[in-house]
Amino acid sequence: MAAKSTKKRKNSRGKKKKTQEYSVLHGEIIILCVLAVCIFLMISCFGLGGIAGEICSSVIFGLFGWVGYVIPILIFGVVAFLISNKGNTHAYIKTAAAIVLVCLVAAFLELVVNSYTPGMGLMEHYRQASIRKDAGGLLGGAQVQLLCPMLGVVGAYIVIVILAVISVILITERSLLKPLSHGGKRVYEDAKIRHETAAIRAAKKREE
Repeated sequence: MAAKSTKKRKNSRGKKKKTQEYSVLHGEIIILCVLAVCIFLMISCFGLGGIAGEICSSVIFGLFGWVGYVIPILIFGVVAFLISNKGNTHAYIKTAAAIVLVCLVAAFLELVVNSYTPGMGLMEHYRQASIRKDAGGLLGGAQVQLLCPMLGVVGAYIVIVILAVISVILITERSLLKPLSHGGKRVYEDAKIRHETAAIRAAKKREE
């Protein structure tokens, strides 16, 4: 009975190890396939992908505007990062924050390049970005058409910048206010030392 139990445990471990190895190989194959696609999309953005590349380039810039140049890199990075950190909640949060940040950058570029036009159709944003390969494309235009009527242009800028800062904090997991707190603490400590030094000097003078 003991021998059979030991054999079953060994078989179970062997199957588990094979499953893990297959999972790793499967992930590597997906990453390589995505890399090939992203390389093609990248060269298409620079007009080196032939007829198919021109179609892909038109769609990418129509959807994302200037951000289209980094979309292939973003796609590969997100896929590789998620596969390498499968089941990691922090990885999912960082990925979501990176995607949100890209969307916000598209909206910011759309506001900077094309002034807000009330009632402008979303497909017009797509068409202009597809032809000129600039601004924020359909993605940026949709956000601008949503935010500006509610908050105004200045309000839209403020919301976009604040959300972008939050996204950066989530990605880097570093507080932007921490250096300020360190600086304030250092100033307080320096002032405290100067005050104590002055008090000691005054006490010595009184003794003399």
